[in-house]
Amino acid sequence: MKKKILFCLIFLFSFLNFCTYAQDNADVSLFEIDNLIKKTQYDDALKLLHIYIKHNPENFDNAQARIKRIMNAKKQYSILAERLIKLIQTDPGNSKEIYEITAQLEKFEKYPSDQNLQFIADLKKSAEFNYFRAQFLEIQNQTAKQSESGEYLAAVKTAKSGFWLYCDDFYEKWENNAEIVSEANNCISNLDVHIKAFEDKNFLPKINNAVNDFIKAVSSEQYDNAVHKFDDVRKYFNAYGKLRNQLIDDGISFQLIYEKMKTLDKNLTDASYMPFLFRLTLGVDSIENSGILGAIDCFWNDSEKKMNDAVFEALKKQYELYEVSIDDAFAKNVGKYSDLQTKVLDLYKLSDRDDKYKLENKFSEYYAVADYVKNISLRAVEISEVAKNVSVIEGEEKSFIAKIKSQKDVASNSALMDKLFNYAAAIGKSVGVKKNLLIESYDWAAPYLLLGRTEWNGLSELYTKNLDTLFENVAAFLSELWSEITENYKNNSDKLYDAVYEYYESADKYREGFFTKMPGNIYSEISNDASKSVAYQNKFDTNSETNFEIRYSYPDLAIKIAGYTQQQVEQAIKKIDTFEKEIDTKFNSNEQLTSEDKVIKIIFDAKKYLDGQKEKLASLKNDSEKQASLARAKFNAAQLAKNEADIRYNEAETALKNNNFDEARKKLQAAVYKYDESLENQEDEKLRNYVDRVLLSLGERIAKAENEIVVHEVRILKTQAKDAYFNGRFEDAEKLLTQAKQRWAVTNLVEDEEIRYLLNFINTALSMQSGREILPSAPQYPEMSQLLSMANKYFDEGSRKITSGDKAGGYADLDLALESVQKLQYVYPLNQEASILTLKINKLKDPEKFRSELSQKIKIAENMCKNTETRREGYANLLDYYQLEPGYKGLKELIYKIEIEIGIRQKPVDNSSISKAQKLLRESQAIFDSAGNNRKKLEDALTKIDKAIVLLPYDETAIKLKDKIITKIGGNTSTVLSIEDERLYQLAIQRLQNNNIMGANAIVEQLLKKSQNAGSQKIKELKNKIEARS
Repeated sequence: MKKKILFCLIFLFSFLNFCTYAQDNADVSLFEIDNLIKKTQYDDALKLLHIYIKHNPENFDNAQARIKRIMNAKKQYSILAERLIKLIQTDPGNSKEIYEITAQLEKFEKYPSDQNLQFIADLKKSAEFNYFRAQFLEIQNQTAKQSESGEYLAAVKTAKSGFWLYCDDFYEKWENNAEIVSEANNCISNLDVHIKAFEDKNFLPKINNAVNDFIKAVSSEQYDNAVHKFDDVRKYFNAYGKLRNQLIDDGISFQLIYEKMKTLDKNLTDASYMPFLFRLTLGVDSIENSGILGAIDCFWNDSEKKMNDAVFEALKKQYELYEVSIDDAFAKNVGKYSDLQTKVLDLYKLSDRDDKYKLENKFSEYYAVADYVKNISLRAVEISEVAKNVSVIEGEEKSFIAKIKSQKDVASNSALMDKLFNYAAAIGKSVGVKKNLLIESYDWAAPYLLLGRTEWNGLSELYTKNLDTLFENVAAFLSELWSEITENYKNNSDKLYDAVYEYYESADKYREGFFTKMPGNIYSEISNDASKSVAYQNKFDTNSETNFEIRYSYPDLAIKIAGYTQQQVEQAIKKIDTFEKEIDTKFNSNEQLTSEDKVIKIIFDAKKYLDGQKEKLASLKNDSEKQASLARAKFNAAQLAKNEADIRYNEAETALKNNNFDEARKKLQAAVYKYDESLENQEDEKLRNYVDRVLLSLGERIAKAENEIVVHEVRILKTQAKDAYFNGRFEDAEKLLTQAKQRWAVTNLVEDEEIRYLLNFINTALSMQSGREILPSAPQYPEMSQLLSMANKYFDEGSRKITSGDKAGGYADLDLALESVQKLQYVYPLNQEASILTLKINKLKDPEKFRSELSQKIKIAENMCKNTETRREGYANLLDYYQLEPGYKGLKELIYKIEIEIGIRQKPVDNSSISKAQKLLRESQAIFDSAGNNRKKLEDALTKIDKAIVLLPYDETAIKLKDKIITKIGGNTSTVLSIEDERLYQLAIQRLQNNNIMGANAIVEQLLKKSQNAGSQKIKELKNKIEARS
């Protein structure tokens, strides 16, 4: 029922249109109507028939016949429409049948109503799209299947079977656009030509034959023949590639036409003729190997595979020979077949396209496979050769090291280092860097390794093993070599440091001083060139005991040496910097070393050592600066001491001008001390010579000037001493002569003969009087005085009693007096008062007996004077007898005689002595007059005049001549010592204080060997002290 309603609606729409048309049109002919019917323009034909019948009723039958034909067609149309509706309802996915029915409906009536037309068109379009799409996909899948199974021509034929799709639509729609149609026809024609070329019965067989011949030659290991056959293959593939490009261009041209058509029809879609031709030719991306191009490429790929497989098998055979031998022949054969495989793969490049249709190399991974085996073979051979080369280099290096260690005189350090570095460079050049030699480090290896393939594992593992062994040996060799290199650098740094340290120590030595003076020429040489200090430093340290550890210091040279040391430090540090730079340069130039941990550690330790040496040098520089400061301080101290010494010298000069000799000597000695201090701090030969000269000169002038006064003063003291002596004031005489002696010693070392002569008399006199009286300073003076007082008291009382007639009482008192006297005499037997009191007691008790015994006692005393042991007692007794009995006959003369004999009184001058004395005086005068400043002559003159004065003590002429001689001699005591001798003198005192008697005496003996020290009073006194403690 629904179908009838639908058909009636369609007919009604047609009829309404017909009525409308009839109202608007007039004259029409059957010819015109027949043309419309022929064109299936039934509605228009019915409209015209209506008009025709109206105006030509007589031809109604003809018109009716045409109406029947139209209605019959309409009936057929309705039947097809009912089928279409039923098909849509029951099998809407049957696009093929829907498309065929709608196509028939369009043929039955080309111009139905707009509603019908649109309905049919939409329905047809939908069915057509689905049907053509299904056909298209089926064709593409079929072509892919056929191509992949080697049915290349069948695949092309299948693709061509789809060329009708949308063909009618294209020509129907674009029949009025000649340009588009013409372009399309040309492209189709070109495609047809190229397809026929591919389908030519000889085209593919020729290519196959060339491929098979090549494979046969390869499989037979006929390499040269294979290369020859491959030239044919390349020729055919080159032509094949050109045909492929032409077919691609044909396909692209359809795409270009389609793009152009789209500019004319915005509603145009891919479901049209040109896009379908394009895809049938070039295939679709979603179906691999589809379309005509799929067949073309499959043939290429299949041929490529067969050739690639054949070459690969041959390559593997060559590769497997590594188990027999790895040599140049092995690498060469592997390389040939590797290159041949690459050539096979390079055939893909003949497609010569850069767009999306560039032929994909299905076997591109074999580039990596072939390249890998070729390179691993070459590297395996190279590693083998490198190992041999390393062994040779290592042998040479070991021989060289052994040789230089066995030689005392080695070639220059530079030559040695160059040789060692050459060995290192040779190893580096020969071996390279391990990380760069690892398989994975090579560019040619990475692509292969990414593939995860294993066919070359055997040789790869062997290569790695050999590489490890090689670098283990190289590591050991390089470690040994760099140990030698760095040890040499360390030794050189030690030498640099030791050389600088020598100058550092040298500066100390010159500052501290030497035991021997430095000759002036050497001093000047070192002063001008401090580098010569080390060469000379040991030439001045002679036996210290010879110089008694006296040092001669040169801080001025030490300052220069310290400065030179600092320069040497800077140069040494720079030199060590060059060592480190050389190490870094050589290390960095050999990349292999960056992976050698032992070498890196050796270099690290060496550089650390060198840095330590630089730090030591820098520290040495600081110490050297401090050293220089000490030397400057010492030098400045020397200058200050010299300046003060100059002041003291000038003060001594001033004191001399003022005849203040004590002050002059004091200042002169102070100058000596300061000059000595200056020279002790800084030895200066010129200054020493100058100072010794001017100081000694000043000392002599002081001594000479003072000696004139000393001579005068001593003469006065001697004269006074004589007067005191002859007046019996022996002690006063002794004091005066002692004073004279001391005053004389100020300027004269040799004792004055006149003073010595006089002192003999006085000392004899004093010795005779020794014990004659008790001095108040005596410890027992109070007790002895009391005894003497008691004795005198008893004597006086006894004398009074005897005088008054009480002889018994008197005698008793006298006995008590004698008892007290005897107690005193027990301590002081020669006491004058006690002796005289005893004589008085004895005389008072028995005057007669005393007188009769006196002569006998005088004779005994005289005899006692003849004996040196009893002389003093005998002389004392005679004096006591004279004191008690001054008038005793001959006693005074006896005492005078005995005094001459024992040396208390001078013998009276006789004519002979006068004559002899005058002769000596004349001789002395003559010598004096001719002596000038000749000290020896003057001393001879002095000797003679002293003898003359002994004979004539009061001869004024002789006394005056002696004083002149002594004055001219100027004294013979040394006011000062030389600076050097003064230092020795002070050292001798120090040794004596330290109880080093022998050491002190050795210095004094050394000093006394010098004639200029013979007159040194203080040396003489020191000598006496030493002898006293020996």
